Amino acid sequence: MTPVHSLHATILLICLCVFGVTVSSASPPTSEQILIAARNALAEGFPADAHRLKLRIIRTGGNVDDTLALRVIWPSHAVLPRARTQVDVLTRQAGRWHKSGWALLYVSQFDSVVVARTNRRKDELVNPEDVQYDWREITTFRGTPLHPNAFRTFVRDNKTFAAHPLHTNHLLRSDDLRPDYSATTGAAVEMRYQRGHITFNLTCKAREPGFEGDIIRLYNTDTDVTYRARLTGPGTADWIETR
Repeated sequence: MTPVHSLHATILLICLCVFGVTVSSASPPTSEQILIAARNALAEGFPADAHRLKLRIIRTGGNVDDTLALRVIWPSHAVLPRARTQVDVLTRQAGRWHKSGWALLYVSQFDSVVVARTNRRKDELVNPEDVQYDWREITTFRGTPLHPNAFRTFVRDNKTFAAHPLHTNHLLRSDDLRPDYSATTGAAVEMRYQRGHITFNLTCKAREPGFEGDIIRLYNTDTDVTYRARLTGPGTADWIETR
């Protein structure tokens, strides 16, 4: 370094000190360091789900000495991180962890999902061969995706229909399918009436559709009376009240 350059460097250092600027040899950690630490923290906090997450760095900040041991702290909540998430970056100094910076990460979520193979109109029958299973990103997916195990259980126990229009390559939500109705509008429903020691059955017509467990209106043409009843199975119900 020439005498002139040495003089300039000395002047610059004096100016930095005068204006309160801290001079440090610390530098931002590499993206790989942060990602490794972030993955380790996820594996510890969410051992069953960490494999479904893919991380990338958006930006970092702070003053981190990358020669020290590094640790990442996720936000203190029990929800699996998703999309943009800021984390704290800690370094170990004198046997203790200190916050030295931060990182903004993008967390992509992947999962095993059920995908429609064909178009289906609302209330149209859906068979197992009408769907396929796939591993896809669901970071920005709205709603709760339908998982293969849940679908297999559902179609095993129910005749299955589309609750909404389904389109080819459409990722199914948990509420996109429905079982068969226990009663449809205008269908005959055998209502069990019980009040005190009085018990008898009335054949009524459903005024609205419903599933088992739903409370719907039933109408009896002989008595010209409407009842509220809880569906107990296909075409059967228990009286609740007379309207």
